[in-house]
Amino acid sequence: MFSGYNFAAMKWLIITVIIFAQQPAKAPKGQGTAEGKGTQVSKQADTSENHDQPSKPAPSPLTDNQHPSAEIQTAAPKASDDTEIQGKIKTFTGLLVVVGFLQFFALIGQIVIYCRQAKIMARQAHEMKRSRTYMRLQWKAMGVQAAHMEGQLSEMAETAALAEKTLVLQFRPHLKIRGIGLIVGSHIPIAGSLEELSESDWKIELMVANPGGTTTHVVASNVTVFVQQGFWSPFPPYSPERASLGQVSIAPGEHRTLSVVLSQRDAARFTLLKLQAERGATAGNVYCVGFIDYRDDVGVIRRTAFFRNCHIQSESFVKVNIEATGEYEYED
Repeated sequence: MFSGYNFAAMKWLIITVIIFAQQPAKAPKGQGTAEGKGTQVSKQADTSENHDQPSKPAPSPLTDNQHPSAEIQTAAPKASDDTEIQGKIKTFTGLLVVVGFLQFFALIGQIVIYCRQAKIMARQAHEMKRSRTYMRLQWKAMGVQAAHMEGQLSEMAETAALAEKTLVLQFRPHLKIRGIGLIVGSHIPIAGSLEELSESDWKIELMVANPGGTTTHVVASNVTVFVQQGFWSPFPPYSPERASLGQVSIAPGEHRTLSVVLSQRDAARFTLLKLQAERGATAGNVYCVGFIDYRDDVGVIRRTAFFRNCHIQSESFVKVNIEATGEYEYED
């Protein structure tokens, strides 16, 4: 702003000087008066001479040589014009010098301003460099904090998983067999071969309860009906089936009824047992053995095994009090 203002002022100053320098010089006022007085004096001298002397023929006008006063009168205006021109040249030169000094000072002002701006820009560049370095340090610190927070979150997740595991282990589920019943279906003929017959409408129902503190999930089960003959085996005679009761979840304090459909061969066994009971028999040799594998929320799998004898009069199964079968019914 400062440099532009000085250049505008100098421009108008130079234009004003040029205008004044181009104006024409005025003629001096005293020249006509002097010339008139000289003419009057010469005329009076001529008149006095004409009165004193006899008349003579008028001399012819001078063509080549002029009067010295005329030459003096002609030289005076020229000297005055030269003096005026020299004065204007001096004035113009002085103004040019002033303009030059103004330009010089304006240039110095511009240099000062440029130096100040350069210092400001250098300071700003330095501040930007410092800010960039500070931001880089902040970014590294944030990375370290993020890694630390990630580690803390991982530790918190492990702590939460451990607490959940501890809670589940402390309040583990328990699966208990509250009762086993027989659902009698239609009559099954006991004569002929029953090996190739399909399922019947006879069922065995199990009342299962979870008195534990967490939910349990049934993952495998087996219900086997057999007729005992001879010595007891040290291991329960489970059939190959491992999904007799399906896969269900049982909440804490919940009771569920699970059932399995019997084959016609097994139904024929219960039919024969029922005919024996009608003839006065109080007990038979038809047994029901099986197990239920259940998993808690931590992933621990436990087993509840059962071993019952069929009481056909009540259409239910009762516990067997035989020492040799102590490992047939138990709870993990």
